[in-house]
Amino acid sequence: MTAAELIASGSQPDMGLTSYKFGEVRKTDVTIAKNYLHENELKELNRIVNMWLDFAEDQALRHKQVFLQDWDTKLDQFLSFNDREVLQGAERFAEKR
Repeated sequence: MTAAELIASGSQPDMGLTSYKFGEVRKTDVTIAKNYLHENELKELNRIVNMWLDFAEDQALRHKQVFLQDWDTKLDQFLSFNDREVLQGAERFAEKR
């Protein structure tokens, strides 16, 4: 479930947060998606982000011209290649911002 889905479900204590400061939930805590992840999920996130940044740096060092509009597709391909689930329907959230 996404962070928003966890909050909306109301099925978990502290709105599903696994990490927050000062022993009580604050507004700033619920706006940080990482605060809904468990330790093993944070480690996975950190690894995949590092791999992605290494990939992007490699593209830049090889002077590969990649347009901003292409990064969305490249990211989906990267996640699929790494056997990661690609969030479907995210476009509708981006349009609302």
